[in-house]
Amino acid sequence: MLEGGGAAMTIPFLWVPVTALACYTVLLAALLPACTNRAVRAFAGLVACFVLWTGGSMLMRMLLPIGWESFYLVSLLALFCIPAFLYRFLREFSGEEAPREEAVAWLLTLAAAAPNLLDGYLAKPTLEKLPYGGAVFRYHVDWRVAIPTALCLAVVALAVRLVRRRRKTPGVRLVVAGMAVLVLGNLASVLPGNIFPFDTLAGIVNAALIFWALYRRGLLQLRVFVASGAVSAMAAVLAGLLAMPAVRRALPLLRRMLGERYAGALWQVFWCLAVITALGTYHLLRWMVRRQFVLKERQRNLALQRFSVATAHNLPREELMDAMRREVQQIYGECPACVFLLHERRQQFLPTYPAGLENEVQPIGAKDPCAAWFGAQEGCVRAAQVQGAGMQIAQDKLSMMRRYGIRCIVPFKDDESLQGILFLGAPATERDYTNDDLMFLASMGAMMSVGLKNARLYRRLYREARTDQLTGLLNRRAFLAALEHQRAAGGAFALLLLDLDDFKLYNQLYGQQEGDRALEQLAGLLRRYAGEETALARYGGKVFAAAVPKLSGPEGVALARRIAAALAALNDAALCRLTFSAGVYGYSGGPESTQQMLEFADMCVFEVKQGGKNDVRLYSADGTQNPRPLADGQAYASTVYAITAAIDAKDHYTFDHSQNVAGYARALAAALGLDESHVRMIYQAGLVHDVGKLAVPEQILSKPGALTPEEYKVMQGHVEASVAIIRNLPSLDYVLPAAVTHHERWDGKGYPRGLAGEEIPLGGRCLALADAFDAMTSRRSYKAAYSVEYALEQLRQGAGTQFDPRLVPVFVRLVEEGRIQAGEREHPQPEPAAPL
Repeated sequence: MLEGGGAAMTIPFLWVPVTALACYTVLLAALLPACTNRAVRAFAGLVACFVLWTGGSMLMRMLLPIGWESFYLVSLLALFCIPAFLYRFLREFSGEEAPREEAVAWLLTLAAAAPNLLDGYLAKPTLEKLPYGGAVFRYHVDWRVAIPTALCLAVVALAVRLVRRRRKTPGVRLVVAGMAVLVLGNLASVLPGNIFPFDTLAGIVNAALIFWALYRRGLLQLRVFVASGAVSAMAAVLAGLLAMPAVRRALPLLRRMLGERYAGALWQVFWCLAVITALGTYHLLRWMVRRQFVLKERQRNLALQRFSVATAHNLPREELMDAMRREVQQIYGECPACVFLLHERRQQFLPTYPAGLENEVQPIGAKDPCAAWFGAQEGCVRAAQVQGAGMQIAQDKLSMMRRYGIRCIVPFKDDESLQGILFLGAPATERDYTNDDLMFLASMGAMMSVGLKNARLYRRLYREARTDQLTGLLNRRAFLAALEHQRAAGGAFALLLLDLDDFKLYNQLYGQQEGDRALEQLAGLLRRYAGEETALARYGGKVFAAAVPKLSGPEGVALARRIAAALAALNDAALCRLTFSAGVYGYSGGPESTQQMLEFADMCVFEVKQGGKNDVRLYSADGTQNPRPLADGQAYASTVYAITAAIDAKDHYTFDHSQNVAGYARALAAALGLDESHVRMIYQAGLVHDVGKLAVPEQILSKPGALTPEEYKVMQGHVEASVAIIRNLPSLDYVLPAAVTHHERWDGKGYPRGLAGEEIPLGGRCLALADAFDAMTSRRSYKAAYSVEYALEQLRQGAGTQFDPRLVPVFVRLVEEGRIQAGEREHPQPEPAAPL
């Protein structure tokens, strides 16, 4: 028997078990904190078995004083237990439930291992000296070794049977390869004359392959090595490996130099150096590991947080893709990328090319086998998996992947429905994507799927909020926004308003359902004749609107007539033919607001209704572009006269005031270039704008002093009284919008509704100026008349607050040019705070 100390250092191939033990120890230290699932726990048990087997073999070869036989026994028992632990890991890894087979495996393992406690199958090896001073163990094999070998092979056969059932499980092939290496290594180690520890080396390869299988499945990640326990184990092992050669050479030399007297001190120095080496190695490894794994992991986590915030904001799909692309490029640099997003109407995945790809890839059909294959995948897909899918992947996609070096594909799914596909080329910062990278991209893909779902729901809600449920056209609010956008763009367009004639009668004759069908028919005609670029809307219950780009006013009239003819052809045999009255306004880049344009078109609709319905009229200031003579207003002139006569009987000042306001407003409207019928409507609204004062008590109307708050409130009520009177006169209801808004202010502080800016009809804004000018230049019971100059200065000061700032200069110019003249009045000096 050789002495353990010196002989152990001359044992050949000692580095193999030392390296194996170091690897297993580090791996076990990393696995213990990460045992979050049954497969990883089973692998940790297998690694612990490897530690006992390799550690026992190494300590046996070191010939420690306590005796190598006990370490041999530990190593042998652990070796026979490896097949059972391997079977258990395979079962957990593949998800197979086979409790009876596992029980048989453990019974076979017990039968193979237990007799060796009494040298039943394999005799203890003998220790032989070598010529150069070392020592080796020689094993004596006879027929008895076939029994445990057969039992272990039976366990391996159970494992192979399990593998055959679960051969499609990802990673199983790697585990099978590790099993084959382990079996071959153990067979090679017992060959006659062999002294190399093939079994231990095969165990290292087997553990590495199993670890890689777990990593490929995503059950284990490389960041498990970042844990302090794993780093400490690696530091201790490396420090020990570094110290062993130094101690081997330094201790004998120092013993000869200093003698045995200082031998104890030398060991103290050795342990101090070992501790310092271990701590230095620990901090160095910790820094290296943090630099390699932790910083990148933190970068990925921050990217996920930012992208999660982006997806929570219900962004459009394009903005979501931009956000994802930015995060991916921030981590992996510029790399080729191509995104296919589902176009629901076309039922195709349309490609976009944000970086590195040319516009040559064809769309993918939603029902294409290629889309079905990507939709069936879980998480990220490597390019090798796609290329192995065979005919399911279109050749142009495979060609694109080869040409641009696509390495990773990320499908975006929503409720098991494929919404998009991301193709990524090789990262600029690394050679290829690691499994941690794939898991990060899979998380990004999952968030993208949620974002796409939110975006789709947002688009649906946005569409429902903007469209009419029956016809699918824009609703009033959405059309006003589209019209404003079209006006701001500056191009010419034609605005059409189509008001169905006698639609209430049509519903009564044919029923509500048929009426809805008629509305849908008219919406379909608008879509057919107006084109896709046109903003179409159901503007009211029976009113439709269209803003047709690049169309002049006369062309808009021709379009409306074609739609009318098509509508007549659809219901030619109906008892009540469906027709409409249409008004057209041609916009050519002028200062008109959307409200003014709609008001102009609505005036044309009113004129058509008054002239017999079922016609189209173009808004024109000179009236030359209207083919039909318009209603001259004589039918309702008597009504206006009767009302003004009633006002004169009640209050002669109000009668004169109404005449003045009507005349001033008519002059202003004509100067603005408004249509003749529009000018006439404003004039008539001026005549009746104060008809509600018939309901105001005489003592308040003729009071010589200032009104009390209560009296002023009664005076303000004349507007509502005007509405009550005029609404009962069907021939005059068209003047209501202008007549009841002449006390509204541009800044929204007027009454009765507090309208502001262009919310106030143009007629009401014209009447507000005329009313204020006449009120200042007329004599009243409580004040004298002010000068024209003073009145004009007050109008200038009120521009932008009380009055429309664009109308004030026009009105002032008309007065200064003499086209508007105030009556002859005395002009006393005004008081500082004269009311308007």
